[in-house]
Amino acid sequence: MDYTIYTEKLLVNDEWQNNIVVHVSNGKIVSMCAGEGKGADYRFAYLTLGTIDNHIHGGNLFHIHDAEVETMEKWLVDLAEAGVCGVMATPYGSMETIHNGLEITKRVMERQKEGKCGGARIMGVHLEGPFISLKRPGAFVEETILKPSVETYKQVVEGYEDIIKEMTLAPEGEGAKELIEYLSEHGVKVLAGHTDCDFDTALQAFGWGVGAMCHTFNAARPIHHREPGIVTAALTAPEIYCEMIGDLEHLHPGTIRLLLHCKGSKRAMIVSDSIRTTNCRDGIYEDENDIIVEVKNGISRDYEKGCLCGGGCYLPKSVKNLVSIGVDFKAAVMAASVNPARWLGQKEVPQVGESVFLEGWNADFEPEYVFLGKDQYSCKR
Repeated sequence: MDYTIYTEKLLVNDEWQNNIVVHVSNGKIVSMCAGEGKGADYRFAYLTLGTIDNHIHGGNLFHIHDAEVETMEKWLVDLAEAGVCGVMATPYGSMETIHNGLEITKRVMERQKEGKCGGARIMGVHLEGPFISLKRPGAFVEETILKPSVETYKQVVEGYEDIIKEMTLAPEGEGAKELIEYLSEHGVKVLAGHTDCDFDTALQAFGWGVGAMCHTFNAARPIHHREPGIVTAALTAPEIYCEMIGDLEHLHPGTIRLLLHCKGSKRAMIVSDSIRTTNCRDGIYEDENDIIVEVKNGISRDYEKGCLCGGGCYLPKSVKNLVSIGVDFKAAVMAASVNPARWLGQKEVPQVGESVFLEGWNADFEPEYVFLGKDQYSCKR
């Protein structure tokens, strides 16, 4: 199928280019040039790199822990229809649940490469834990938390080494330094998260190879004016990326603005941290580990404890949320697309010869780019 797209603004090298015509043939970009776009098949206000969620566990009643190939493939199509283009599947928990998530993820990644299924593209795996702090477990079950070591890591990922792209751990744990250095040497991006790390140790960890902060502020030692902790270290270190959950529940709007003020437009990354009940109707649900989850106004909470249980929305809604609190549209889009691509070492701008993706239009396209319309934050045909 051949078609042309006219976009009023194309985000390239962190700046908007005006009045661009994109020619597509068989799902591939064949040319991009300035023009009025007369006769274009589609007309949009904004064209950017597709949204990339590098911290996502599930949604739409799906969870990677108990996934099957068919259910994951359906979920990936659901994500594509919601405007999510690429994901880093994020298993956590016991060895058994992690291995199940890794096995299913690897099989689906292979099927996507073979063109046997579509939906949002799985770009790899982000392991959240099991080497985290017992003081900041979040939703982790204590029995699943392990002491960091290279040997234990090898046991966790044996047979799946090629798909591990990111790992979240607590850098203050004994053995963490050696593991961080090992991961960095083997091309795995390291994030600090679920951590009680102090400021000085955090700065050391950045030197060992930690390059980002996992869901900043959440499940971490809080900022104190005499004990600034790892969050302050991450916010004030120019090279460190910072994840943020954009559902406006995990972070106050003022906290989001603080993060963006500190990190600028190039080191902030929106993540969903979505779970089984994300994007589900309000109601009561039974989640894994026999936890009862109440969804109210889209936000999931432990029914008994009242604490938050994972993110409340996917990335395109997060972009809209940030704009609603006064964040510049370009900065919000970059945090959901360009910056995660940079962090993961992916291409940052549309390229001739690359695939394109229209949300909700053709899930068989390899999802690389998303088109954002004038009056909404994702466009259907």
